[in-house]
Amino acid sequence: MKRLLTLILDGEIEQGFDATLEIRQGDLHSPSQTRIKGRLSGNRDLLNCYRHWQQRYLSLEMLFRALSANPEQVTNSSQRGEAFAACRRAAEVLEGSLNHWLNTDLEFRSIRDKLLRSGKKFQLLLQTNNPWLRRFPWHRWDLLAEAQADVALSAIEYDCPNPLNRQPTPKGKVKILAILGQGANLNQQADQQALEELAGKAGAQITWRQEPQASELNQQLWEQGWDILFFAGHSGTSQEGQRGEIQLNQTERLTIDDLRFALKKAIGRRPRYANARGLQLAIFNSCDGLGLAYQLAAQQDLYLPQVIVMAEKVPDPVSPKFLRYFLEAYIHPGLTRGC
Repeated sequence: MKRLLTLILDGEIEQGFDATLEIRQGDLHSPSQTRIKGRLSGNRDLLNCYRHWQQRYLSLEMLFRALSANPEQVTNSSQRGEAFAACRRAAEVLEGSLNHWLNTDLEFRSIRDKLLRSGKKFQLLLQTNNPWLRRFPWHRWDLLAEAQADVALSAIEYDCPNPLNRQPTPKGKVKILAILGQGANLNQQADQQALEELAGKAGAQITWRQEPQASELNQQLWEQGWDILFFAGHSGTSQEGQRGEIQLNQTERLTIDDLRFALKKAIGRRPRYANARGLQLAIFNSCDGLGLAYQLAAQQDLYLPQVIVMAEKVPDPVSPKFLRYFLEAYIHPGLTRGC
């Protein structure tokens, strides 16, 4: 079993962060074996590096959208090369700034040294309420990259259900509700057929819904048992990072609050919903989904074990590729429930 290391960073990017590292042998329900305190100084320059990279990345996205809309509109290959190079340079500067911050801050040394001694392939859970820290490329911290550590995000405050009250993983095929919202690039029959064949090999069954009405989505979540909810399409996050929306169809945009009661039934943690199968995972394969993750974490009575979102805008062709790679890695007919 991998060791779980929890890094709690509480503060603001300008003033700095109080840091706590907790080490457990197992999941979040296991008692903490080690707790180390430290601090990270404020770093406005790192935030500026991130914003500069994001501008270059968005410029690259707009260039490719122009190419997709009119292949003859952009014909200068040097322009495309320059856009790639500018984005790559900005990414390297951002990565270097992040590593310098985490590796040279003296008050953070005790935590960094403990991470260095934690061996290979541990799991790191970053708990923070700061929207900028959630956007930084933590997987590019050389310490974590060398250790082949898995990195996930969590809010600082959370309410986790008693593991003794968890429902067993349902038998039979894992059921996936795949919602193709406005802008989804999964509407080709060949893509869906290939993904369904792959899902069958992984012990899963996909039900597709193309740009459903909000009432239909709520009904699907309310009346049937699902193990995984998958959404592909347009989405976005508010500037403060605390609110997300999905573009369900041409006329309807939904937040997590709009789906709260249906999700509560689908998750089925409460005795009131004892007949529900129990939603285990939600995947939002859509642009800028951190606001969606924040809202799910803020709804402390939902108890959804895992959420996968995209931190930035993603090109349309990523949707089918991501689901394909996910299903290829999805070997077992169930997911381990965790919190």
